[in-house]
Amino acid sequence: MKSKCFFISVMLLFTLSSYANSYVGLDYGLARLNKFLYENEDNTPTRPSNPLFFRLSIKSQIDDDFYIGLSFDKFHSYKYEKGYADRGFVFLVKQKIATSSLFLNIVYDFCSHLRINCCANLGTGIATNKAGNRSLDINKKDCLITEGCPTVHDIGAVVKNFAWNLGGDITYKINKKLTFNLLGYRYYSLGTVSTKLATNSKTSKSSIFHSKLTAHVVSSGMTIRF
Repeated sequence: MKSKCFFISVMLLFTLSSYANSYVGLDYGLARLNKFLYENEDNTPTRPSNPLFFRLSIKSQIDDDFYIGLSFDKFHSYKYEKGYADRGFVFLVKQKIATSSLFLNIVYDFCSHLRINCCANLGTGIATNKAGNRSLDINKKDCLITEGCPTVHDIGAVVKNFAWNLGGDITYKINKKLTFNLLGYRYYSLGTVSTKLATNSKTSKSSIFHSKLTAHVVSSGMTIRF
């Protein structure tokens, strides 16, 4: 599914790049996510690990300072880990999550006539948040009073959400064809991450727990004009 989404995004981007005054950008960076809080855990929010960020974009000039385009924004696999105590036991929660998104963006250049330029970006689109199965382990120290060390695997889910991003870039124009994206910042609202609570009953319905997903991203890269 991930490779299919990436392939379709690349095809769309390079199809649009065949038009005049089109720009293709490639950026890498680091994201800082919000703290997660699933409804079935204790009330202490926990922040996942900081994932690497990748962005492939295409934009076409529609005015002197305005551009419109598409971008494929990928948050590489990140880990959610949390320990908490309940009913005399210490539990350790582990889960891997990945996010891919496709945005329609509007870009405004403030100083397009200068080598050093500032631009603002606003985008809306769809984010696909893929949560892996969530393991719930009892701390090994508590195994002495239990029959072994049972592990519960809550079932991860793939959720598609409406998403948006807002941010900007500081760029340096090398020549008419090549621009360095010196520093970029974006705030992402990516919907929710969902997990289905494991149950041993075939008749009862499993509860689905959600956590909001947002990200602050700092990145750099380059843009090529076609």
